[in-house]
Amino acid sequence: MTKKLLSLCLMAVVALTVSAQRIEIVGNKLQKAGEPMELGKKTIGMPQQTIGRRIAKAAAEVDFTYFSSGSLGCVGMGSNSVAGEVYNIAIFVPEEYAGMEVTSICFILYDASVLSDVKVWASATLPDSAAVADYCEEATYLYDYDASYYSGQTLTTPYTIPSGGCYLGYSFTVDDISEQVGQYPVLYDYYYTADNSMWLMTSINSPEWYEYGYYYGASTILATIYGEFPDNAVEISSESFDASTISGFVTTADIDILVTGTNDVTSVSYTITDVATGTVSDEETLTVSSASYNSTATLSIELDPGTEGTAAEKIITITKVNGEDNEATENTSVSGYVKTLTQAASRKVVMEEFSTTDCGWCPRGIAGVKAMTELYPDDLIAIAVHYYYVGNWVDPMYCDDYYDVTTTVSGFPSAMLDRGDELDPFYGSGSTSLGIQDDFLEELDAMPDAGIEVEAEWNSDSTIVNVSSDVTFYYSGSADYGIAYVLVGNGLTGSTKYWYQYNYFYYYSDSYADDPYLAEYCNASYYLKDLEYDHVALKAQDISTGIDGSIPETVTADVAINHTTTFDVSDNIPSYAVSDTYLLQDKSQVEVVALLINRVTGKIVNADKCSVLGDASGITNINSTAAGATEVGRYKLDGRALNEPVKGVNIVKYSNGKTVKEIVK
Repeated sequence: MTKKLLSLCLMAVVALTVSAQRIEIVGNKLQKAGEPMELGKKTIGMPQQTIGRRIAKAAAEVDFTYFSSGSLGCVGMGSNSVAGEVYNIAIFVPEEYAGMEVTSICFILYDASVLSDVKVWASATLPDSAAVADYCEEATYLYDYDASYYSGQTLTTPYTIPSGGCYLGYSFTVDDISEQVGQYPVLYDYYYTADNSMWLMTSINSPEWYEYGYYYGASTILATIYGEFPDNAVEISSESFDASTISGFVTTADIDILVTGTNDVTSVSYTITDVATGTVSDEETLTVSSASYNSTATLSIELDPGTEGTAAEKIITITKVNGEDNEATENTSVSGYVKTLTQAASRKVVMEEFSTTDCGWCPRGIAGVKAMTELYPDDLIAIAVHYYYVGNWVDPMYCDDYYDVTTTVSGFPSAMLDRGDELDPFYGSGSTSLGIQDDFLEELDAMPDAGIEVEAEWNSDSTIVNVSSDVTFYYSGSADYGIAYVLVGNGLTGSTKYWYQYNYFYYYSDSYADDPYLAEYCNASYYLKDLEYDHVALKAQDISTGIDGSIPETVTADVAINHTTTFDVSDNIPSYAVSDTYLLQDKSQVEVVALLINRVTGKIVNADKCSVLGDASGITNINSTAAGATEVGRYKLDGRALNEPVKGVNIVKYSNGKTVKEIVK
């Protein structure tokens, strides 16, 4: 252990031009509103007079931040500000730093000229105001965002972090709200979401502390902390891992690590323990691309296959960092399973696209979904998930059953493939036209632990959707999975203003006119009034983790598991947001999606989709067979031909022209 100076900040941060909408606070919910904020590119550096001992980076300094590494996706946040409103913004420093000293608190201001009474403070608990915090003093150095400097203060008296950790924050009063620099005065990094990375309270519109970091991003608060830290230390931040392969082929487990030592990490060594036998592998070493203090990295660790059709529990332990013994004292191991499957089966990737009709950039989400479903009709399942309200606007297609998933995304439009990382629904993780295609193809390569098939039909009066799914796992052993279901509608339309889709591409025809997917929106109006919305989530069941008991705790390889459920739509699914509006508009265009969810990882393992067939979807001439008639064809509900009866609903055609629904148990 050596005594070192810890800085909770980046020495230099690059802010990118923002294409997402700015955000404002309404009560205790963040809502999107207005035009996008164009911040431009700016390198932000620390002014020398702010923190004297940081003028030159010394060997004892390390950088720590709640920001994402490399660049800051800077967006303004506000609370429908009124003149005189007081803002308090904070981060939480965890208890592991107890006993160390905070020597400075800094942050990035959008525009200091519209603010007054700027303070920095520190407190063991969230205070009602800066004045009653454990420590508070005026922020001496104030700089506008364009000045390329952090604002803040070297504390007159260092603050000792108490047991249990503390909150560090800044406070100001908004004096001028005539421009958006006063309306949205808090800059935050929307690229990085984490617990305790941004707490916010205002005196008028949001008078209680609320944690926004997990859902929306990181505050720009920076601090300098003096204390003792290990030199070479790495903790594992992944809670578990789950890797699948087939006999004869190695697989990889992606393990997230957190650097907790002051030395930059260039290599990590590990061992693998087989839980059943107790065998520990030889130590292996991976090269890391120079991860610094408090930054994260991902290790791809190779794992050998086991016996076909089995799941073997393994423990990965980080033993060395930079060739030295790992000095971390906790979170150095993670357990998980290597599944050796009986077959390398096909899968369908689920693209959940999150949007709202009041989001002017959301037409690119519509464009992304349309292009992807046309390019990959057999491999991709799209679900369009609409958010409830933005400012004074409501979206008639909001699905309340999806709330727990929708509120995990940081903005609109956005998307997830199989509940992986949040992506742009058009650009994906890149910046090229329809770049999400690359992310999709990578996800499509993942090997599923199980296959799933779903069938659905209307009851006799078309008020109930009866659903049956079959899941077949390709290994035997313990299983923590659940099946979720989504009722999806196509061709939804409406004539009231809330059905109109805002379209910012109307203003940017020069920028996107040559894009084959976005050009049509450049040539359209500011409001898209005649859209037919497809793939819209109307109802969902246990969308986050799947239905309890839908998959048993132990599964057997290649043996199908049947599960049934129903959707009651006798009320025609009234809009949650708009009165006298109903979302079950055309029963012939209703589909059911079944999602098999790994409850450990939260990922969607596989999925299937089917039309809802029956009386409402045009099946006619379904009645009893006549004597002497022979079977001439047998089909599943989605039209696929069958060579023999299969469990569930079969459609059987006979030589006399009759068609019969047959339930096979």
